[in-house]
Amino acid sequence: MDQDTLRRIQQVLQSIIEDGFARVAFLLNHNGRLIAHVGQAHCFHPQARFAEPVEGEEGENVYLTGVEERFVLGAVFSEDVPMELIRERVESIRPTLETVLAPYIPRS
Repeated sequence: MDQDTLRRIQQVLQSIIEDGFARVAFLLNHNGRLIAHVGQAHCFHPQARFAEPVEGEEGENVYLTGVEERFVLGAVFSEDVPMELIRERVESIRPTLETVLAPYIPRS
């Protein structure tokens, strides 16, 4: 992907965490390779490794959804944030992300 596309992807991902409900938003390709991420969380490492929680740490959850069977969009969020809220936020940016990714999605 070119730098302009990666910048646009990061802008879209940023919109997921702007409201403070999600801590990290990320995009993986269909092979599980990290394409882009924004934000930070204790359990998330940029090389797509998830750390073991240590005693006393607040729990974090991960929401994953497919994008055009080519990509995986995810968000890391606190366990006190309702899954429905994260799902709604992530799904609301899907059309914009699909537009940005359109050149990389094969059409039949």
